Amino acid sequence: MINGTKMSIHKAIPSLEKINTPDVRHIGKVTDYPFVELKNNADLRIRLFPNGLIYDISKSDQLINLQLGNSLSGSLSRLYLRRINSDGINYHLMNSNRSDCQFHVTQNSAIWSGEWGGCSYICVLRLHPEHSSWKWDVSITSSEDQGNCAFDVIYMQDVGIAHRDAILSNESYVSQYIDHQIFEQKPYGRVLVSRQNSSQNGFHPQLIQACLTGGMGCLTDGYDIFGTTSRIDGKFKCLSQENIGTERKQYEFSCGAIQSEVFRLHEIKQSKSVSFGCSYRPDNIDTTSIDCLDDLQLLSQWDQSNFENHIADSSFSENRVNEIEISSNLICQDLDERDLALYFQGDHRHIERNSNGVLSFFYDNDSHVVLRQKEIAVNRPHGHILRFGESLLHQQTDFCLTSWMNGAFLSHIAYGNTSHHKFMSLPRNPLDVLRHGGMRISVNLDGEYQMLGLPSAFEMSRSHCRWIYQFDERVIEVIVRENDEQNGVTLEADVIKGEPISFMILSHLIMGVNDWNHDMKVNIDHENHSFEVIGDEYVYDNRIKCPTYEIQAEAEGTELVLGMDELLSTNSETQNLPYLVIRTGSTRSIALNIRGVLDASQNVCEMPLIHGGSDQYWRQLECHSTLRHANVASASELDDMMKWFSHNAIIHMSSPHGLEQYSGAAWGVRDVCQGPTEYLLALSRFSDVRKIIEIVFSQQYLDSGDWPQWFMFGEYRKLRQIDSHGDIIVWPLKSVCDYLEATMDWQILDQELPYVTDSTLEISEQRNSLLDHVKKAIQTIESRFIEGTSLVRFGDGDWNDSLQPASDELRDKLVSTWTVEILYQTLKRFAKLLKVSGYDVELAEHLEDICAGIETDFQEILLKDHIVAGFVTHEAKSRWQYLLHPSDDETGVKYRLLPYTRGMISEIFTPEQANQHFKLIENQLKHADGVRLMDRPMRYMGGEEKIFKRAESCASFLREISLHYIHAHLRYCEAMAKLGKADELYLAIRQVNPVGLSGVVKNADLRQSNAYFSSSDAAFSDRYESYERFDELRDGQVQVNGGWRIYSSGPGITYGLVVGRMLGFRRYLGNIVIDSIIPKELDGLEWTVDYEGKPVKFVFYVALNGNSVEAVRINGREVEAYQREENRYREGGIMIPKDHFDAMLCGQNRVIEVMLR
Repeated sequence: MINGTKMSIHKAIPSLEKINTPDVRHIGKVTDYPFVELKNNADLRIRLFPNGLIYDISKSDQLINLQLGNSLSGSLSRLYLRRINSDGINYHLMNSNRSDCQFHVTQNSAIWSGEWGGCSYICVLRLHPEHSSWKWDVSITSSEDQGNCAFDVIYMQDVGIAHRDAILSNESYVSQYIDHQIFEQKPYGRVLVSRQNSSQNGFHPQLIQACLTGGMGCLTDGYDIFGTTSRIDGKFKCLSQENIGTERKQYEFSCGAIQSEVFRLHEIKQSKSVSFGCSYRPDNIDTTSIDCLDDLQLLSQWDQSNFENHIADSSFSENRVNEIEISSNLICQDLDERDLALYFQGDHRHIERNSNGVLSFFYDNDSHVVLRQKEIAVNRPHGHILRFGESLLHQQTDFCLTSWMNGAFLSHIAYGNTSHHKFMSLPRNPLDVLRHGGMRISVNLDGEYQMLGLPSAFEMSRSHCRWIYQFDERVIEVIVRENDEQNGVTLEADVIKGEPISFMILSHLIMGVNDWNHDMKVNIDHENHSFEVIGDEYVYDNRIKCPTYEIQAEAEGTELVLGMDELLSTNSETQNLPYLVIRTGSTRSIALNIRGVLDASQNVCEMPLIHGGSDQYWRQLECHSTLRHANVASASELDDMMKWFSHNAIIHMSSPHGLEQYSGAAWGVRDVCQGPTEYLLALSRFSDVRKIIEIVFSQQYLDSGDWPQWFMFGEYRKLRQIDSHGDIIVWPLKSVCDYLEATMDWQILDQELPYVTDSTLEISEQRNSLLDHVKKAIQTIESRFIEGTSLVRFGDGDWNDSLQPASDELRDKLVSTWTVEILYQTLKRFAKLLKVSGYDVELAEHLEDICAGIETDFQEILLKDHIVAGFVTHEAKSRWQYLLHPSDDETGVKYRLLPYTRGMISEIFTPEQANQHFKLIENQLKHADGVRLMDRPMRYMGGEEKIFKRAESCASFLREISLHYIHAHLRYCEAMAKLGKADELYLAIRQVNPVGLSGVVKNADLRQSNAYFSSSDAAFSDRYESYERFDELRDGQVQVNGGWRIYSSGPGITYGLVVGRMLGFRRYLGNIVIDSIIPKELDGLEWTVDYEGKPVKFVFYVALNGNSVEAVRINGREVEAYQREENRYREGGIMIPKDHFDAMLCGQNRVIEVMLR
């Protein structure tokens, strides 16, 4: 059931022996499908399935709705009739595909009619003949005495208003840039105007929605309309509210809901007409104002043809298919303490509770268990990415999938490229409103299929997922894991308690980038119960096809029937839709084995073995790292965080995508030179770091010497963002510094590598040494210095993607002080490395001269009144304007975090300046949940961009716009380590740890406890509220929500920080550095880890504040032969020559004691 309605028409389920399905099926693209289509002279088009469910609303290449519909559960274009009395509120979806709803079409109208609640109704959808507008006319007629009942109609319409490709890339991102305004205008009441602030090829589409006969309520976001509790039973939140209210929320699920005025039908055969109108503008260059409501007059004056004429001119849709009903989600029982002990055996730790009981916990090595009460309380649904691959870096034979707690057991399955090689689709919104995408399982209860949706409990480990469904007298367990042959994934569904049951497994196929956009062939082997799905469509460059996928099914003691959408029909009719269906008789167990083949001629069993599906794999990868403290629980929380951030870091590095950012399949140059590099260095996996450097430098452009912002791999290497921000060119150089300092592998400088040709994007025949690549980059950097200075131009931006220049003029005259600092740090380090190695002393001296010039310009230009500006603008030869600085009256922003922390890390600050800027962070940028990018948001003026893109046009206060981007917070951690601020460092690490977060950040929302969140987003409804109430956020009075998950360099950076900066164990130019920064509360902390294949136990003793290492004992002997690492702001760590360290460590105990002041 979806919101009081069924997903499809209820008919008797045919027995399995009556079903015959063909052996070979060819599935076409959406353009081949025989939609019912409404189209007008303005090129406005609405496409519907033959059963009356809406697929999309579009004009040219612009998609007006947000989420594409499907033939089973429809779309979010909906009309609900509600009946309200003393017994409560009942409701009915009028434009549905239920058997009690008739669907009719005419040349220019779609009509639904039916009876419900003692009324008959008619809904007519019409397009204006000449304009980009449409109407819904509804007539309700009473057929019985309604007593004191009241009625209203609620219209829902999701809003995308962007280029189709942009929406299909990520609906949530598109929603963030849609500005919603609600106006009060007679006679319409509440009017919703939505404008796309993100330029669509120079255009800004706009949609106006209103109840033309008078509306009283209006909502703008799916969370207010549907609610998180809809995950249980599909019932929408607003439908149970007598007055849905008027609330403008700018979040990630752009959807309008308008409530008509309440009416009564006092007499039998009394009728009431309600009309809703929508007007679309392909471009509204100006920000939204009440003047745009003039478009509604056109709809109001539109000639009203009566409903009887529409019915008379219509015909019943001949292609309407009788579908087997898939009812509501199966409603599960909560598990009690005895159940938890039974299903999850072992000690439970980090138990999360509320007044209703246990919400989640960890157990075993890395398993995390979530109960259903938590899932309905979180904004972002619990999900998990499993990846199995040959190495830690991206390979063509990587196999990945995403599993969701809500019953999308297998989604986003991809073998190789995670964007172009998708086998199955994925849920397209965080509330899973349509219950569609990926693989779903239903069970037959009393002749009706019910979907296994929200379970009693969901378990995630780094190698498997597990669902527990406890209901009535049965328990069903579903497990997803790597298969026994280590060449794919296995799904097993077992009845572990109670009677056997019949299963139906439904899988929605993609076989490429986007849903229903690629031809495919399906071979069905009925005898062996297997599918073979072959991509018939080139997914890229007219030469690359999607891999072939195979599914092998087996069930215990029952027959299996395999087919496609004809198995969803009571009479075996097919619409040639991309669904695989498996139906069973009554059984206790069914198992599926799924594999991918890059070449259809390749024998599956000859595929190389892949890994990543065992606990042993993960323990070996992390060098058996374990953190313990006898009395401090946060040490155990940190240990669990390290395990899961290790998993997240590998997903980012090897299978680049996330839970929210499901597009990806590429390396960002800036990202891969940070998170993956720092993570691998912390694990001493130096050959992998070297490989990253070789890959990245092979992407350098031959002529310009620069890099793309991001690039894909292998056959997809031409897919890239060709240009890049001004700081990107620095990061490959920094990664070389990181690598050389750790390994002294000077030979890499001689490694010959190709380039990418600027014009053709082909790999060049010319190959030069890595050092020559570096020289080319340095030449390019110098060419970008503002004349007469050593300050590099801003270009297309810096690290903060929301602060891209709004004009070409700013691109050339702006200077990012943060970019200047990271350049200074990198060139200074590289100069030292060249001198140590003796490779190119002349270049080293030249780099030292550049750094001297940068340092002089930094002190003389970028600092004003002893405070470094966020940006400076070069207005004339000797005149500079300061932005994001106390003297800045233009933006209203006075302080920017990035140049403060990088000024410390790079050591371009003097000790006095470092201390002063530390105090500025404490007083101006520090919040209850961490440090923010700026002291207040940029001004928002309806989406108008004057200085910076995105920061001024994003309508939602999320991600970078919310100013607490965790990546920047992690660099604050690094800065605190540089200064020796142990308490600040440890608190800041705990503030990004999702394990036990509520004990540290009191205003944090409930969120998934085993996934990295890329931001901490204040729960403001819109940008205006965020500006007015920002000081309340600073004090912790405003709730903060977790942002997008996993796909970030942050997990790798965090892992590297804990190992290399907090625990302080790293390598530097042939030395082992021990530079621990640990607070007094962790006195006695123990860390066990493998060093060069053998276990070592570290014990940390903290005497005072833990801001520097005083002494080190190895196997009871104090280290005497050491030097201090250079540090401008405090006493540096102890550097022990590696051969001396190794010699002292010989023996059985291998214990290192670290004494801190």
